[in-house]
Amino acid sequence: MVKTEESQIRLLWADSLKGGLILLVVLGHALQWTLGEDMNNSHLWNWIYSFHMPAFMAVSGWLMYRPKSKTQSTGRLILRRAQQLLVPYFCWSFISAIIHQSRLPAALIKFILYPDSYFWFLWVLFFIHFIFIIIEDASKKFHFHHTTAIILVAFTLIVLMVVTECRLCGFQYISYYFTFFSFGYLIHQYPALQTSSLAVLLLCVIMWLLLAWWWRMHDLPTWVPAIPGVSSAVLLYAYRGITALLATFSILNIAPWLFDPSRFPNNFIPTIGQWSLGIYTSHLSLISILKRGLLFCCPPMPDWAFVSVLFFTSLAISLCIVWVVKSNKHTARILMGKL
Repeated sequence: MVKTEESQIRLLWADSLKGGLILLVVLGHALQWTLGEDMNNSHLWNWIYSFHMPAFMAVSGWLMYRPKSKTQSTGRLILRRAQQLLVPYFCWSFISAIIHQSRLPAALIKFILYPDSYFWFLWVLFFIHFIFIIIEDASKKFHFHHTTAIILVAFTLIVLMVVTECRLCGFQYISYYFTFFSFGYLIHQYPALQTSSLAVLLLCVIMWLLLAWWWRMHDLPTWVPAIPGVSSAVLLYAYRGITALLATFSILNIAPWLFDPSRFPNNFIPTIGQWSLGIYTSHLSLISILKRGLLFCCPPMPDWAFVSVLFFTSLAISLCIVWVVKSNKHTARILMGKL
């Protein structure tokens, strides 16, 4: 099927956005491996982590909404998503376990029970897609409104996450990020949810940046007041969720304009976005080894310099790995989900 000009532009800005986000992922991990526990005191690290993975989920949800796509059976869609996401997840997890000399039987159990120790994004994205496919199938069979079902499931998952505090099989990640995936999906489905008002967009960006300034992974800002009857965990989830929603709303409105081909005629960032899965998995597999190698080979340097060297080294090696993986259809299939 020949792609229309509109779909090409849509894919260009989405790939460009994913390219920018995966660069922030690599930078965030370079900061984390360099600073250790001090990363929580880095405004740059906190700013990156306040939005980069929610934004990734939102753009994935935006891309999932395809009103004119050919209908496939539920089982076929689930199998396709498993081939695209679960197969690379398990392959890269095995590779990582071998690289880091983990015991494979114990590692296999951890792959499933504690995916946050490995490449959790692929695991979580598969199960979010799985839930969406089931919702779509059920809404057709039982004749209820698809959007209402998405909102109800998102709300139910958030409540279960807070009440049960279940961390098995990545449930807390699936529940939390389902909201952002749904947000991106619904913004694409209902263009009225977007804004063309520069004043509204500017206000959202300013609010996001202010909230991100005090953002911490596990702690609320000191200026957030305690609310009787509401736990600090609920307030923390609310603070993080509002910050990320403001960020994703701003980004999804800005990206189509920013990465318009007439304004941004660059092919490098979209290519990075198309390779984001491979960059994500390969740099995570190697960054701890690269850190040790750089500490051994390089003279002492300031943290900012070490972060820069680790970032560019990780990115360069990851790009080389992805290029090699993509050169063979079999490795591209099992390691990058290219069908």
